[in-house]
Amino acid sequence: MDARLDYFKPTVENTPEQMPVVAPTPISPIPAPALARKKAPPARKPAVKRRVGKEVVKSGMAASLAVTMLTGMKIMRPMSLHPVASWIFVGLTVAHTLLYEIPNKRANKR
Repeated sequence: MDARLDYFKPTVENTPEQMPVVAPTPISPIPAPALARKKAPPARKPAVKRRVGKEVVKSGMAASLAVTMLTGMKIMRPMSLHPVASWIFVGLTVAHTLLYEIPNKRANKR
């Protein structure tokens, strides 16, 4: 490449009188879509009673698991709480599982 300063300079400079006149093209508006999309129905809010039940069961599971762990590691006395807390944890686990809806494959196909 040459090291000349006028390398990118045009060889012939056009004056405004010499430049061709170009007519502006009109801008056409954007056509509207043929069919408007329907809005999706709003999602149903979950029942407050069920949500509160889930939170209560989760809290109960956490508390019973903590008691089971502390009595099992002999950090907390009396040891007679260990089997009771374990069975409460099992019961709350079953309740927690039943609170959530199991998806039905036949209902999804319809």
